[in-house]
Amino acid sequence: MPGGREVSSSSPATCASPPARTPSWASPKWESEHPPGAGAIQHLTRLMGRGRALEAVLTSSDFDADLAERYGWVNRAVPDAGLDAFVAGVAARIGGFPRDALIAAKAAVNAVSLPAPAEVRADAALFQQLVRAEETQRRTAELFKQGFQTRGATELGLGEALGRLKAAD
Repeated sequence: MPGGREVSSSSPATCASPPARTPSWASPKWESEHPPGAGAIQHLTRLMGRGRALEAVLTSSDFDADLAERYGWVNRAVPDAGLDAFVAGVAARIGGFPRDALIAAKAAVNAVSLPAPAEVRADAALFQQLVRAEETQRRTAELFKQGFQTRGATELGLGEALGRLKAAD
């Protein structure tokens, strides 16, 4: 779900469980001729750095959980069997600290790491402009014919499906 990746890119902490794959944030977007909205480019670049963000965006490849962790896309890659316990442990530890200290720490980190609202709005405007393009509509329709946004081979191998889409003449 593209929107899910955009939401998670702006989350304070994310975990992935190998062998889960983390589909590219931008994959259905750029391959369908429009950029991700909701400030995803802003967040992704800050998380991964310019080079890795460009790799993710321009290749539309899927990333496994271990690579996503190495790239800074997710905080941790945790084996599935231990994921719930790991997350519960982190939550319990954070929950044990003073509320005001947590709020101040998060605000300080956010001040230097989050995009300005104007940057997020610029991403959204570009998304709105390009999503209406004829080529975007054609490519998105083709993805839906292949099973986009339904559980199955296309959704689970979205990076591969995007690579098979034909470019406009």
